[in-house]
Amino acid sequence: MVNNEAYKGTIVSNRIIGRHDAIRPKEEWIFVENAHPAIIDEKDWEKVNTIVNTYSFSAPRSKNKIYPTTKLIFCGNCGKLQGCNVAPTGKTYIKICVVCKNRTFQYNPVLKIIKGEIAKYRQDVLASIVGVEESNIDNDTDYKRKQLETQIRKSTQALDNIEILFEESEINLQQYRERKAKRKAQLEQLNQELDKLEQETPKDRITDLSEVLKQVDYLLGNWQCLDGEGLTDEEVNRSLHFIIERIEWTYSKTDEEPSLEVIYKMG
Repeated sequence: MVNNEAYKGTIVSNRIIGRHDAIRPKEEWIFVENAHPAIIDEKDWEKVNTIVNTYSFSAPRSKNKIYPTTKLIFCGNCGKLQGCNVAPTGKTYIKICVVCKNRTFQYNPVLKIIKGEIAKYRQDVLASIVGVEESNIDNDTDYKRKQLETQIRKSTQALDNIEILFEESEINLQQYRERKAKRKAQLEQLNQELDKLEQETPKDRITDLSEVLKQVDYLLGNWQCLDGEGLTDEEVNRSLHFIIERIEWTYSKTDEEPSLEVIYKMG
């Protein structure tokens, strides 16, 4: 309400597209100043809005709640971000994918699976540290470079295949855009990993892995999934974002049980 320009005597038009709720870019709005007597002068209006927009009053907690996996779980079929909601029973569920209808599931069992996967990942991080310390670094780097180059070639080919599928009308425009965006993001990530590998020294690698191990130990030691003790949901979410790139969740209509794949930021 405070942000409404009418309080200072200004009428704003051309904000909405047609009869829909979509908002036009602000540079397309039409402002008519001094269209009616102002309720407050412009100086006070600007001062109040600076305070409101700087400190941003929170929405009701039900609308802005941070879950442990907020902005981490993606549909394994179409790549769409999947959030959570609370049913009338009070139980929390992963939302149904709005694009491909990837199915819902109770949230707490999923959290327990994720925590178990992170416990396994801890052993992988330890093994990687030992491997960097003991192995032939040149051979190790060359092996990882070849792996990344192979994945880059596959992702590039997948992009080409998407173009062919669209040209032959095997997929519609929405599917084309979504698949292309997903593959381009994967390709960009792989190229970044390859660039980092070329620049990284064994000492850098051990330092990075040690930081990850420290965060994993902190999380496993303080995250109690069900009893409410230890870290808050927001603290768990920050720690998970430090460790995890994304979690791919798949539970299609034809699946007998759900599957979950955790993709970590560092292997």
